[in-house]
Amino acid sequence: MKTLKKMRFLLLVTVVLFALSSCNKKDSGPGNFGSGTVKAKIDGTSVTFKNVTATKGIGLISISAIDKDDNSLSFTMPADITEGTYNLSDENNEIVMIYDTKNSDNGSYFSVSGEMKITKHNKNSNKLQATFNFTGENFNSSAVNITDGNIDVKYEEAN
Repeated sequence: MKTLKKMRFLLLVTVVLFALSSCNKKDSGPGNFGSGTVKAKIDGTSVTFKNVTATKGIGLISISAIDKDDNSLSFTMPADITEGTYNLSDENNEIVMIYDTKNSDNGSYFSVSGEMKITKHNKNSNKLQATFNFTGENFNSSAVNITDGNIDVKYEEAN
């Protein structure tokens, strides 16, 4: 039952990310997709993600970050999330973290355990800060450990 619930949520996240990225060109000028920084250790190696976008729409905040090797780290959480610590192993958890390796056959790693601590979320200025760590697994049950993660973004509202 937990797996079915998680798969439905992942499908929703995929649809939302597709919808948010499907803006027409006249809407996609500079600054329309938020900004910020994302840093983490991927299996012990420090990575700073340079290309960061953050958007709020359809009741969710979606953050996507791409590193120099085109690997991505994505987060989706409820738009009304409050400051606090969230256990990713909790059955009622609504935060999804995905690490996607573009230059490998391993594919996407979905968060199966870990935590995210929302340290600041100002809904008026659209600023969110958080720390995180998680273990991600792909469909072959291979694992990746993401530790010492840090998010500091300003998200934009999708039209």
